Amino acid sequence: TMAIDGRTFEEEGFDACAWLNGEIAERLARNAGSSGVGHAASASADDQVAEFLAELEVKMELVANDLDANVEELARKAHTQLPSARKELQALQQRTGAMQKQILSLVGNLSNTQSSVGYTMGNIQLVDRVQTNMKSARDALGEAAGMAQLLATVEQTFKQGNLETIGRQLKQIREGLESVRGVPEFSGVETKL
Repeated sequence: TMAIDGRTFEEEGFDACAWLNGEIAERLARNAGSSGVGHAASASADDQVAEFLAELEVKMELVANDLDANVEELARKAHTQLPSARKELQALQQRTGAMQKQILSLVGNLSNTQSSVGYTMGNIQLVDRVQTNMKSARDALGEAAGMAQLLATVEQTFKQGNLETIGRQLKQIREGLESVRGVPEFSGVETKL
């Protein structure tokens, strides 16, 4: 029996015709090597191809059904976790706003004391570090929100069966998972996909 390796379908520029022709050629070569054994020896090449294609179609359908079930489960879990993620995102936005006000206040205080004391390297580094950290938090927040939205729509995309869109979304999910690696709501998503 033949196993279907899902990694084959992850390749950029996947050529379905070339893949199918390769699978058929491999099956015919395998059957030719065992030409003295039972049904394979008596069947014509056309019969072998037809039988193989029927078997391949069933296996592909089973793999597709498994994939649909996994994506549906993943989408369901993401959908149930979305409200808590939104609350955390809102809380993070509020904290970011509060930090922004503190920085503006700090910058205002620094401006007032500049004429009498002048800037010290430590103050400049502190402001730079705070600004860098705020940008990093804002970027992580945007990635998490985009990832949550993408996970909520991936099930519908799989149901539509558009392989190009599915491939693009899987690539976006893979890239998004890199960005939200430390966010608990998204832990295990890669394994589930």
